[in-house]
Amino acid sequence: MPEVIRQNGASSIRVDSIVMDKRLMFREKIDEELVESYYERYKNGFYMPPIKVYEVKNVGRLLVDGFHRLTAAKKANLEYIDAVLEYGSYDDAEWAAANANLTHGKALNRRERRRVVELYLKRYPERSDSWIAEDVGLSDKTVAEVRRELEEKSKGYDLKYLLAIMNSRFAYHYLNNHRRHRLENYFYPDDLRKLPIPQIALDGQQPFITLVDQILSLKESDPQADTSALEDEIDRM
Repeated sequence: MPEVIRQNGASSIRVDSIVMDKRLMFREKIDEELVESYYERYKNGFYMPPIKVYEVKNVGRLLVDGFHRLTAAKKANLEYIDAVLEYGSYDDAEWAAANANLTHGKALNRRERRRVVELYLKRYPERSDSWIAEDVGLSDKTVAEVRRELEEKSKGYDLKYLLAIMNSRFAYHYLNNHRRHRLENYFYPDDLRKLPIPQIALDGQQPFITLVDQILSLKESDPQADTSALEDEIDRM
């Protein structure tokens, strides 16, 4: 059986071929009562709006809108579900997921909207608090508060410490073990945000910074310089 059936500009997708990535679910949890009501509609053949799916190369078909509907469809043992199928990157899918329930479906609660604000600020840091607030449905005061929290958190990391961690053997193995596709050593920019960087005091970051300074100094003098001993030292820390 085909995984996608296209007819008259619409798509029906095999339910078991759609990936429900929890990182793309901006709700805190599934509302079981809502799932039950959708299940009854599916079971009795009533119309339900199509879900939205992003097909990401080497990743799969990612659900970005309709977590309650797809959960209900699985409960009703549906083989196919109506869907709007689009193509793009994982970042595109995340952005679509963040915006999915701002204008329709069960309203996001305040904590869920704050998570959307964080994504807005990471994607559009130059946008004003009022612009983001109007889009997300929170006050500009709340957006400013989230912005301050993110900026304060970033002050706890020296850029050279981050450079050391991101180029370490630990990062290499972690990212390869958690990659979202079959291509080794190929990562999405978003993957780096998932890297669990140890949060240590600034003075504790200094040994990493010193080693990075030495590596950069050697590479500046000779781009072909062998810095593997210094890199190994970082890996042992």
